Parts: sequence; structure tokens; C-alpha cells
Amino acid sequence: RGTAFRLIFQRKKENMALGVSEADSIYWIKNTGTENKRRIMNLARLLSQLVIGFHLPLSVLKTIDISTMQSSMQLFLSSFFMSLFHSDINEETYRSFFDRVATTKDYRAVKELVHIFLTKHFPKVYKAEEGVSGKVLRKRCKRAVKIMNEIGDALDVPI
Repeated sequence: RGTAFRLIFQRKKENMALGVSEADSIYWIKNTGTENKRRIMNLARLLSQLVIGFHLPLSVLKTIDISTMQSSMQLFLSSFFMSLFHSDINEETYRSFFDRVATTKDYRAVKELVHIFLTKHFPKVYKAEEGVSGKVLRKRCKRAVKIMNEIGDALDVPI
């Protein structure tokens, strides 16, 4: 489970460092119950902020198996995409999150995950949101699916 990018959290008082990779984090979510909801949501928000800041590509989601997705993983992905969709970024930057995935060898796996989750599971999330927030989520969700399909068509990758 080697990863190229490692997040380092450091406690200054004890001078301890704890390295946690994104693959380790997703592995932890797969093997945890829903009793750690706050941790799952915070990790999802952290990873989405790293994607927004272009420190991590969207392909960090490639290790998630959508066919055996548990409620903890649904919570993680819902929180991840809510944070991503609610971010205050322009349309060009938003599109570039998905464009960057097209340059990776794991494009097909990420595209399938994003497409299935956003079309099958995420509508429940934005329908539960009220007012402007729900409209923003719905608009960004549909835009993400459209971008992934456009990129797939350009790369001749049918789904």
C-alpha cells in the first residue's frame, strides 16, 4: 500500500509525527462502523480540501469498491462531495478537478465510481438539503456527471 503523497500531522508539544496516507484513510473507513461518524466526515472534508487545493487528485477515490459500499463509505463519499460541491470556486477550477483524472491510468475506475455514486446515491443527499444549498448541490452534481461523460467521450472510454 505505498503511496506517493503522505499527510503529516505534527504535535509540537510532544514532537510526535503521525503519517497517514489517503489509501490508509480509505482502508480505515472501509473497516470501521458508523460509530465514528464525526471522524469519517472530518476525513472526507480534509481530503476534499486537499483536492480543491490541487494537493491531491480526485483519483484518491480509486480504491473504493462501489459494489460493496457500506454505510460508513456512503457517509464518507457524501461528505466528500458535499464539501467539494459547496466550495467557493469558479467553474474553470471545478472542471479541472475532473480533467486531471483523465490523465491518470485509473481514470476508468474513478469515472465509474463518481458516475454511479453521483447518479444513484447522491440525489438522496441533495434532495434532503433545502433551499439554495440543495440547488447548488444538484447543479454541481449534474455538472460533475456531465464533465466526466464529456471527458470519457473524448478519450473513447464508454461506460
